[in-house]
This record gives sequence, structure tokens and C-alpha cells, in this order.
Amino acid sequence: MRIMSFVGSGSGRLSGIIMSVAVLLIVFSIAVQVVLRYVFKASMPGAEELGYLAPTWLWFFAAAYATYRRFYISSRVPLPIRSVKNIIDEVAPYFSLIVTLGFCYYAYRYCYWTYSADLRSITLGMPLIYGTVGAFLGLVLMAVCLAQAIVERASVLFTGMKNKQGLK
Repeated sequence: MRIMSFVGSGSGRLSGIIMSVAVLLIVFSIAVQVVLRYVFKASMPGAEELGYLAPTWLWFFAAAYATYRRFYISSRVPLPIRSVKNIIDEVAPYFSLIVTLGFCYYAYRYCYWTYSADLRSITLGMPLIYGTVGAFLGLVLMAVCLAQAIVERASVLFTGMKNKQGLK
């Protein structure tokens, strides 16, 4: 249990750092492009190609961070039957893990194809693997956080004790 907690908190911290760097890169690249375009009447070649990298990493690591914080699928809609809501809340982490592992598989295959085909951007000749690997790593972190949530739910079920995040 301590190992899963350590891995989960480490992936949460890693996601937070990567998201912060990605946001800074997005803001910096937009600011530089605006200054170059409107003040100096020039454009930075390949700015659009660089512009897709940081958002890709941001989106997938934000999803991993949301998973770490337990913001995944839940039934917040008022349902007339309380047991249906409880069933949905219990099944959601398992369903999310299965879907995430499926996406991990296809993201890995896409990364492998991008790498083996040596795909590069048109203007800068930058390997496209730099963007696609962000999707794969973010999905892997999501799977780790979901697995941690499932292990915590199982330990609570068997021991009856709450964990640090107040899971019942």
C-alpha cells in the first residue's frame, strides 16, 4: 500500500511540474509570436509546429493529474434510485482503467509508428515523436493513478479503514 501511495503522489507531482512547464511554454511562445508578428512585422518559422507540443503534454498530464486527484467519472446527477448511483460510482474506476489501458496500447503503437517511420515536421524537421510521447506518458500516469485508486478502494473494503484522501 505504501508503494502505491508513493507512486501515486510521485505521479501527481510529476504531472503538476510538467503542466506548469507546458503552460509557461505556451504563454512564452504566444508572447514571442505576438511581439515578432506585430512589433517587428516578422514571424518565427515553425511556430505553429512548436505550438502543438506543449498543449499535447498539458492535456494528457492534466488528465493524469485529475485522475490522481480522483476527478474521474462519477455520477453527480441526482438519480431516483440510490443503488444505481452507488453502482456507477463503484464501477467507474474499473471502467476508466480499462478504457485508459486501451488508449495506452494505441498510443504506444502510434508512438512506435511515429518513431519507426521517422516522421518529421515540415518546417523545422522536428521528430513528431516529441508530441506523441506526451500522450502515451500521460495515459500511463492515468493508468497508474487509477490502479492506485482501485487498490485503495479494495483495501478500504477489506479493512474498513479510510485512507488519507477520505475514501469511504
